[in-house]
Amino acid sequence: MARKASTRRQKVCPRQLTKRELQEVDRALRAAGSWDQLRQQHEEARKKLLRTAGRPYNDFFDGLIDGVVADTTHYKALGMKPRSVSLAARRQIRAVVEAVWKSHEESSQDMSLPDEVREAYHTRHLGWNPNAITHRLLGEWRRRAKAQE
Repeated sequence: MARKASTRRQKVCPRQLTKRELQEVDRALRAAGSWDQLRQQHEEARKKLLRTAGRPYNDFFDGLIDGVVADTTHYKALGMKPRSVSLAARRQIRAVVEAVWKSHEESSQDMSLPDEVREAYHTRHLGWNPNAITHRLLGEWRRRAKAQE
């Protein structure tokens, strides 16, 4: 049978610092100069330690998006419908992504290259698969095109 959860409350007061902990605080305070500077340094250190969730951002294709945004503004100036502009951008992005994916795939399987170089050309450094990369870049293209308007 499961035990009943304790109804006893937690202690209200935090525990006192040990002598060693007080010495460490004093040393840090002397090094920082003031409590405000110590607090600021502490906050900056905490922010550096926080791990961001998910995969790190890959900016390999950023130049491609800039070129496609410039190209599609030209299409809009010609009077093309927004849907056809979006399809044209998708085709352009997809063609470049597939070409880069294929070249990375071939280079990563080339046994004449050193192991480090083949590892650097592994397709996992680009993204999950060409469809996922195209989808991500198309979303980024939409955000940049909307910001330009």
